[in-house]
Amino acid sequence: MKAILRLVLFRVIQTAAAAFVVASLAFVAVEALPGDTALRIAAARLGEDRVTTASADRIRRDAGLDAPLVVRWYDWSVRMACGDFGRSLVTDRPVVDEVRRHFGATFRLGALAWSISLAAALVVGGIAGRRPGGGFDRGARVATIGLAALPTHLAGVLLIAVFALHLHWLPAAGSTGAVHAVLPVATLVIWLF
Repeated sequence: MKAILRLVLFRVIQTAAAAFVVASLAFVAVEALPGDTALRIAAARLGEDRVTTASADRIRRDAGLDAPLVVRWYDWSVRMACGDFGRSLVTDRPVVDEVRRHFGATFRLGALAWSISLAAALVVGGIAGRRPGGGFDRGARVATIGLAALPTHLAGVLLIAVFALHLHWLPAAGSTGAVHAVLPVATLVIWLF
């Protein structure tokens, strides 16, 4: 029993460390984007045509973007460790509220995609299992390896390009009806399958 608890504790610490490293890399990647962060935030808040140097300077000062990168990263890390996820730089609302606002739709999309993937995997696996090494089994194996190798973002862009932009069968964006869920769910199904 002690060995299991020790393993669970080790995995929790390992997961927390990995999450911290990934979050830190994301922080640095955002900071490394070309251009002035304050100008990008001002453009998102005010609109491209209404950005002034004064508004960008105010955002830079209020958001602490004028501090050195190491200081901003340290402050961000301490706040994250304390459970303070801060405020959105674009909307100036608490990040927790922003995540909460979109969580339901994200959960529904994920659950639907998972259900479809599971059903498809059971059907394909059942058919392939009837004749191991047969044509369907080999074809299914090649298809699943190919889908696994396809980057998810590329699959999403390809689906949008074909079904929304070229064929005009589905909307490229939106969330007002079930038809808007087809492309995101299809992208997730490709990734999960």
